[in-house]
Amino acid sequence: MSRNLGYRLPTFVRERDAASIALDVAEMAAAGGFRTVSCGDHVLWGLPMLDPMPLLAAAAARIPTVGLGTDVYLPALRHPLHVLRGLATLAQIAGDRVSFGIGVGGDNPHEFDAVGVDVTQRARRTEAVIDLLRGCQGDVHRVDDVPPPRNAIPGVGAPPPIFIGGMSSAARQRAARVGDGWIAMLLSPGRLRSRIAELTDLRASAGRTHLPFEFVAQLPFRIDHGATAVAAAAQYWREIAGLEFDAIRDRCALGPAATRDAVEALFAAGATTVTLMPMTAGRVDELRHVDGACAVAGDVSGQDESLERTL
Repeated sequence: MSRNLGYRLPTFVRERDAASIALDVAEMAAAGGFRTVSCGDHVLWGLPMLDPMPLLAAAAARIPTVGLGTDVYLPALRHPLHVLRGLATLAQIAGDRVSFGIGVGGDNPHEFDAVGVDVTQRARRTEAVIDLLRGCQGDVHRVDDVPPPRNAIPGVGAPPPIFIGGMSSAARQRAARVGDGWIAMLLSPGRLRSRIAELTDLRASAGRTHLPFEFVAQLPFRIDHGATAVAAAAQYWREIAGLEFDAIRDRCALGPAATRDAVEALFAAGATTVTLMPMTAGRVDELRHVDGACAVAGDVSGQDESLERTL
């Protein structure tokens, strides 16, 4: 089973050069052994966020080897034509390095109100994008009663892998039915193992176990530990999502050793990719954390190499 490490780019806009910071982090992560860099997506959230498509396109042009992904993008907030044109443009630049992680959203209904989309239609709109990527035809493509013409989407050959994000039963069923992977966040290794077993059964029922499939686990982390790390993590979650850190602390990692151990535990539970998600704020903090994360990546990779030499 593959063991890939990914790094989630900082996309919350706290400084005027937020995009430059994110690209510096991407370059350091790629040089430090991470195979993929990724970013999330919201129109309205606790803090403003960079748009993932142009950011990943810039990373693709700057770093010629690293994989690029969204984790997750919310296509329901846009018309399918806007989504597919942006994705196709990214794929034109990055080639087969792109993975398209998507979710239905809904955690913040106000962002759907802001773009004039009925939040209750988010699953239908997301499915429309998936169907278009898969090359299907029919009324399911209709969003806002307008069927997108196929010739309006730049051709890039085979579509990128589609990873379905979400912790609901519906998300797992969608991943099993139409996805090339599933993205999980804030799961303990034990819960991740049980969800992977459930998804394996669902994929068998759908007759899709012969197809490649990725299990991606996101791990929030800080490279420091102690009271300072706890305070910084608590501030991070309050700012971006209004969450209390105490409620999720057991599914985050504080310190290099704890981060390394958590990564290994998630791999042992069945994850094929573990994405480190820094709980950080500002350029100095971001660069310090990606530097420390590269040391963790080296430790994990070194263990893999030692195992390979003994087989």
